[in-house]
Amino acid sequence: MSGSSGCPFFLWGLLAFLGLALVISLIFNISHYVEKQRRELMNIMLKMLQFMAI
Repeated sequence: MSGSSGCPFFLWGLLAFLGLALVISLIFNISHYVEKQRRELMNIMLKMLQFMAI
């Protein structure tokens, strides 16, 4: 048998690039969600403090 039965090198590179892009995207999405939740919680706490100060 001549040649290799595996995928060509550029396909492995493309697969690695897409996998890395997916992981980075997931990290950014999770950090954005956590920051949004934190901001909403701070707004709720601020409204409660303002209500209590009346």
